[in-house]
This record gives sequence, C-alpha cells and structure tokens, in this order.
Amino acid sequence: MPRKKILFLGETYRQDAITWMNGLKEFGDFEIITWELKTPSNSILNRIKRIFEYASSYLEIRKIKQQHSPNMVIAERTTSYGFLAALSGIKPLVIAQQGITDLWPTNSILFPVKKRIQDYAFKKANLIHA
Repeated sequence: MPRKKILFLGETYRQDAITWMNGLKEFGDFEIITWELKTPSNSILNRIKRIFEYASSYLEIRKIKQQHSPNMVIAERTTSYGFLAALSGIKPLVIAQQGITDLWPTNSILFPVKKRIQDYAFKKANLIHA
C-alpha cells in the first residue's frame, strides 16, 4: 500500500512542528511534504516583501497539490497558512489553531479582516486542532 502524503503548511523550524512531523513519519509511516513562507518578517521592508510572497503563494501551493497529490493538508495558524490551505481546496483540511495570537492584536485595524479570514478557513476545515 502506498504511503499517505501530508502537506504541512507552516514554519517547519518550530519545535512543536518538528515533533509533530517526526511522530507522523515514525508512527504513521506518512510522507510529509512541507511548504512555508521564505521571507522573515524582521523588518518593515521584509514585511512588505512577505505580503507579496503570501499573495502569490496560492499558485505555488496549487502547484504542489498537482505535483504531489497529498492525501490531506495540515496548516498552522488560521489567518495565514490555514487560509491558504482553505483556498487550495485540498481535503481533508486540518487547521492547527495557535490561540488568540492568530487574531492578535485585537485593537489592530486589521482585526476585522483577520476575523473574516479566520471564519473562512474554519468553514473550510474538516478538523480544527487547538
């Protein structure tokens, strides 16, 4: 039987993501395909670049979907990778909610936009892991 493929959208350098992916590979015999934004958000210029990278990433994720035919997608954070995963149409979709930080700060002018993005991602998700 061929191995199941999971597309993981999120920051692969984070310890919880590393532990999660290693566990899936070791105990579930899954192939993990990863994708994440490359531009750090450590300066104003990089944040602008990251916005453009984010806006064009939908096409990149669709290309990964066609190349690898993943059996499911796991996306960290609803308002970034979760939203992109919801747009990609890969099912089943699991979103890993990272607490209030997905909508933080609540007094931001972007809060209403982030809330709508989160609502869309949640409606498309098959499972929400918090």
